[in-house]
Amino acid sequence: MKQFISTVFLMVFSQLAIAGHHEGGLKLEQRQAPAVLGVTSVTLGEVTTINAMGDMGEYGRVYVTYNLTQNSPTSGTVTGEGRGVQNNEIVFGSFSGY
Repeated sequence: MKQFISTVFLMVFSQLAIAGHHEGGLKLEQRQAPAVLGVTSVTLGEVTTINAMGDMGEYGRVYVTYNLTQNSPTSGTVTGEGRGVQNNEIVFGSFSGY
C-alpha cells in the first residue's frame, strides 16, 4: 500500500511541477527502435481491454495490456502495464494517460 500511495503522490506531484513550465515546450525523444506487437485478445465492455505481445529489442519478449475507458464521444483514459522477459530477467512497468 505504501508503494501505491508513493506512486500516486509522485504522479500528482510531477504533473503539478510540470504544469507551470510550458515555456520551453515538451521535447520527446525516441529511446528505442519501433516495435510491432501482435494483438492476442480484445475484450469489449465499459472498459475495453487489449492484450498484445511481441519482441521489443532490449526488453526481449514483451506482453502488454491496455485498458481503455471512454469518457465522452471523443475522449477517454488508458491504463495498463507491460512486462518484458529476456535472459531470465523480467522488467515491468505501468502507465496511464488521457
